This record gives sequence, C-alpha cells and structure tokens, in this order.
Amino acid sequence: MMAGQPEQPENWTESQVSSWLRTVGVKEQYVKKLHEEEVDGRVLLKLKMDYLRKEIGMKSGPALLLINERDELIKGPDTTSGQQKTLSVPKSKKGIKSNEQKSSQCLPGGNEGHPVYIVETDQGVLGEKQTGQEHSVCVLTSKEDCKPRPFDKDGSDFTYVKHRVLEPESGVFDLINPCHEYKSFATAATFDRVSIQAKFAKEVLKFGTGCMNMRSNGTIHFGVMDSRDDAGYTHGEIIGVPVKEKDMYVDALDHIERSFTLSDSEHVRQCIRPPRFIEVIHRTSSEKSYVIEVDIVPSVSIVNGRVYSVCLPNFKEEDNKVKFKFEKGTIYRRVGSKSETVIDKDQSDFYHRVRDRDAQRKEAEDGQSFHTPGIRQDLGRKLTMLFTSGKKFIEKEKWYILVTNRFKPEDLCSIGWLLNMNVFCVFDFDPDSNKSGLCSRFLQICILCRTTEYQVVQSVNLKATCICLSRQAGSFVMAALTTKEMKAPVMK
Repeated sequence: MMAGQPEQPENWTESQVSSWLRTVGVKEQYVKKLHEEEVDGRVLLKLKMDYLRKEIGMKSGPALLLINERDELIKGPDTTSGQQKTLSVPKSKKGIKSNEQKSSQCLPGGNEGHPVYIVETDQGVLGEKQTGQEHSVCVLTSKEDCKPRPFDKDGSDFTYVKHRVLEPESGVFDLINPCHEYKSFATAATFDRVSIQAKFAKEVLKFGTGCMNMRSNGTIHFGVMDSRDDAGYTHGEIIGVPVKEKDMYVDALDHIERSFTLSDSEHVRQCIRPPRFIEVIHRTSSEKSYVIEVDIVPSVSIVNGRVYSVCLPNFKEEDNKVKFKFEKGTIYRRVGSKSETVIDKDQSDFYHRVRDRDAQRKEAEDGQSFHTPGIRQDLGRKLTMLFTSGKKFIEKEKWYILVTNRFKPEDLCSIGWLLNMNVFCVFDFDPDSNKSGLCSRFLQICILCRTTEYQVVQSVNLKATCICLSRQAGSFVMAALTTKEMKAPVMK
C-alpha cells in the first residue's frame, strides 16, 4: 500500500486490498482472482465464506482465515498498544464448556492473589475468574507471521502490518537468498538529524561490509524488533519508525566516502542499495511509520578479489560531532545472524580464502536467477487485463489496434479469440505473416468459421505488415502492406 492510502478499509482500492491480502498471508493465486473480481474495500467488508469457496475457489481453511483477518481489521485491537486486549469476565461465570480445542493460561492478577484463568478457543479468548468480583485481565494475543519485501525490488506497493512477525534473523545461506538483520531503531529515531544519520550509517555500513566480504546478499531492516529481551515484543516483530524526512536517511549514506578508501567507496556505492521505505499499517491509528530497508548486492563483477575494511562513524554527544577512526579500518564478516570483526590472527586466512568466496559467488550467480518465482510476471493475465480492463468479457463497443511480431507455430493455434474483438488495425512485424504467420492463420480461421468474407490487398516492400480490419455490411477487409513507407490503411 503506498503512502497516502486511506486509513479506512472501506476506502481502499482493488490494489490496496490486494496489498493487504498479501500481508495477511493469502496465496497469490487468490489475491489475483479477487483483484480480477474487482474486490475493493467496500466489497472486502462484505465478503462471505460461500462466495470465497464457490466463486474464488478457496479451500475452507484459507477462506476462514481471510474472514477472520477481515473481521479483526474491522474491529481492530482493543488496547492502545495493539499487543494486549482486556477482557472483563462477569462474576456469574463459574466455568466454560466447549467441544472446541482449547488452551488455557494461568495469569497473576486476581483479587487476593487468586489466579485468573484464560481459555483460548478457535472462536476467540474467553476467561474464567475464580473470585466473586468482576476483573479486567490483560492477555497477550498471538502475533502472526509475515514475509519480507521481495529482495532488491522497489516495494512501493508493498506494506507491513504492525505487530506481525518476520522470520528470525538469518546468516549466510546460499549467497543469493539474503541474510537478514533487524534493528528496532526506536530510541535512535527520536534523536536529531546528525545523530540519526550517524547511527543509521554505522549499522548499514557494518552490515553491508560483512555481507560484501562474505559475498552474500543481505537486507537490514530498521523498525523491526531485534531482541527477545524487549518486554512485550517478539523477535522480528514489526513496529515501524516515524519518518519525517526520507532524504535524511538517503543522505546518511554519504558517510560512505569518509568510511572507506576512494576505490572501495565506489564498490560500496554499487553494492549498497538506497534505503527503501515500506509503510506500516496501523489498524486503529492514523500514525504514519515505516520499516526502512537497505539491500546489499555484492556482485562478483564488483567485489572480485577484494576485502573491505571500514571506519564506522560514531556520534559523540559531548562534541555533537561525528568522529571517524581513520588510523585503521575494521574488517567485518557475517557470522550466523551477526556481523563480527575479523580479528588480527584470522585476517591472513581470511585474505587467503577470498578467491574461494569469489568462486562460490560466481557459481551462485550463474546457477540461480535473481527473480523470485513468486513475483514473476504473469504475462497471460497482464494481456487479459489489457484487453478486458479487468472484466470477464471483451467490450463490444471498443475497437482495438494490435501490434505484434513473429509468432511461434504453436502459439498460432490459440488466436481464435481475435474473432471476438473489434480489431481496427494490426501492425504485424513479421515479414512472412501473410504466408506462415498471424495474417495467414487468421484468414484460415475466418474460412473455417465462415464468420466473415475477406479480401487481401497487397502493396510492396514494407518491413511491417499492416492488417486493417473492418466489418461493414457483412464484409471483412484485410490489407497486408509491405512498403518501406507506411501507407494509409485500406478499409472498405
């Protein structure tokens, strides 16, 4: 969901609904189907189980999860923090019976030291109180997992939902799949511009240098909880960072030139991508926040044979200045989910093995595509959307101008749908179209279907074949032009 999106779900467009569906884990095939059915915010609020199963083809499980997520979106969490909900348990409740599978939790907080039992069922959270008085109980709700933005992709139409949880931080795997590191940045984001930039650049350059030296792709995320010790939060939980000026974070990477040698800084600029700002959706608040992400792509053509050392920027509060230690740079590498220093006694071996790491990176780049299968373009669907404007039919009142090139023989067997279109003109850049291409095949279909009469008018020498189609008084005229200069379409 892009910046400026309406906070109220009923105002969402089809694209914004699709973005939200992805954040709650709906499979891409169902996201595309709902988008094709023009499901916007108003429709989303009225979706029923039967519709999802019969019209969209969803299984009962995913459909139930979607309905539950939609209902939670409408209700929103019941507390200001978004992590807890308060239950008022009536004093008449002595017990809860249900055939549903339950899990119970005993929490302190009952009157006179008596515990309060919390029972979770498939339908929600119910409570049983052992005292005779009504009591409010705080219960931590479960936090759902979510996937990160596709690596090295723009992400302008990608969003996160606050309090959802990313997978744990990761180390080097196969060099292509990125390792991940999280920084909450909650305190640092409240500092002034100079200190924010120094802190941001320090974390990015430390992580980036570690990835480049190990030849591994990576992403560092700011606005994601990085410690299990943060009370009330989960490791990897999305909280977001308030961003007043995006250029402040972009300009922070100007520290690169002061942190590296001249030759190294050019490589670092090429490997460290500019910051990307992924909006975080707050279900019950209009507060604007983002997860700031920086991708590292150490292509072997750039880093081959090199080991990078960095002088990290450090903000000194007493001087209100950023200081650098220029006397000696530090070499970092990724060890597990952290960036650690290569100590002096290990540096000789680290330099000696740089060729091995280069060879592994080259093999990884040659053997794997950088395109994630889940986000590959569906060109068939894209073409359908162009012709139908997202509807299930081709509008008869519209006329089309088609531009095409040489068809594969097997593709020519699937062009019968053209008969259902009002085609004004076809620019066909296949010089053999009237012999073995689209023009020839289309005329054969017309003869077989006996839907129209046709006439072929030829001229000379054109690199592009222009097929002009018109239906008037039951006749069908096709002109195949082959002149060096495009002539006016021949219409009858």
